[in-house]
Amino acid sequence: MGPFDESVEQWSSYTERFEYFVLANSIKSEVMVPTFLTVMGGKTFNLLRSLVTPEKPGDRSYEEIVGTLKAHYSPKPLIIAERFRFHKRNQEEGESISQFVAVLKQLSEHCEFGHSLNDTIRDRLVCGMRSGTIQKRLLTEANLTLQKALEVSLSMEMANKDAQQLSTLTLVHKVSTNVRSKTVGGKPCYRCGRTGHHPEECWCKDLDCRSCGKKGHIERVCKNKEGPSSKNTEQRKSDFKKYKNKVHKLERTEEEQSDTPSEGEESLHVLSLSDDGQGYWVTPLLDGKAVRMQVDTGAAVSLVSEGVYRKKLHHLKPQPAKITLKTYTGEAVPVSGIVTVTVKLNKQKVKLPLYIVKGSQPALLGRTWLEKIKLNWQEINMVAKVGDINLQGILRKHAAVFKDELGRMKDITVKLTVKPNSKPKCFKARSVPYAIKPKVEAELDKLVKSGVLD
Repeated sequence: MGPFDESVEQWSSYTERFEYFVLANSIKSEVMVPTFLTVMGGKTFNLLRSLVTPEKPGDRSYEEIVGTLKAHYSPKPLIIAERFRFHKRNQEEGESISQFVAVLKQLSEHCEFGHSLNDTIRDRLVCGMRSGTIQKRLLTEANLTLQKALEVSLSMEMANKDAQQLSTLTLVHKVSTNVRSKTVGGKPCYRCGRTGHHPEECWCKDLDCRSCGKKGHIERVCKNKEGPSSKNTEQRKSDFKKYKNKVHKLERTEEEQSDTPSEGEESLHVLSLSDDGQGYWVTPLLDGKAVRMQVDTGAAVSLVSEGVYRKKLHHLKPQPAKITLKTYTGEAVPVSGIVTVTVKLNKQKVKLPLYIVKGSQPALLGRTWLEKIKLNWQEINMVAKVGDINLQGILRKHAAVFKDELGRMKDITVKLTVKPNSKPKCFKARSVPYAIKPKVEAELDKLVKSGVLD
């Protein structure tokens, strides 16, 4: 029998173990108190001494010692608070019926339900379980007892697990490049929106939604996208108007969360907006016309602006494009159409699709062309700005702010507000340790020279 440790077990549990210890070792009642005082440990014994002083612990009976320490370690809780915790408890995610019932029994310890304990646990079990199917089954039972509710719930829970395992083994997995792929063998998972697995096996079941804050799904499939992370529509429109002439890099995405394109369309998402003039450039011949294009491995498609199309490719009739371009704020970038051009570059000649977009975006050579055309990367030139004129101008204009020396604030009056009727106090200056006096004096001299101190 080891000493009592309140971080390991409760006092009631320890006394119950001690009583079994007494029976197992045939300890007589005459030596029960000395034995108990011996095994409880020094920490608990000293606490008991302070609680019964000026008497000695050995002068008390076993029941008095247990009651005194119980009042200290386990004060009687408020019944209304314990019942509140009991009735607020519901079955949690991933918690089995058996675990749920065990928690309810533990919470009912100090509720004093009396003879209605089993009926109360039964009611909380039915009301708090997660499975609607099992709940409906229990509500149809006449003269439902706690034991019968447990038998029905456990059997249905086991049957559901077996059915899920069997259905998982028969799932058909399909690999598709279509962005709007159809479900194979059932509906998409309501937790992540993808197919090929059961929602109970989805890795998103333990994640919190960034939109509504609830656990068990992600923002892409959230049905209540009204959380703080969703952006105001008017603000998104203003952002698009601000940056619509700077659409630069595009990437194919399968995770559009709003403004889903119509059936048969693909969605392209703008990863970044950049108009800094830097990049790698090539000049292929498009139907015999030289067009300077920026090589962009982040762009899913190749595109030119309407201005380039009217100037060099107006003889080609554009066709409707089943594609949606989006900015990083989710706003659509208008696409005028798509044409098929003959591309000549590095002794290569291929017919490839080219998208025409509205605005003044730079011509981009995207991944669809890079899959068909091999580039000589050593000959690709990079155009970059030498220095930043605007930044240097700002630095020169405000040189006093950005200089290395400390600045000064002149002609400024500081007002200190103190509490009414406050009295000043004078304290003795703290002595500086002899070992650091030279360092302190050097720092003070430095502050005087820099003008911080006079």
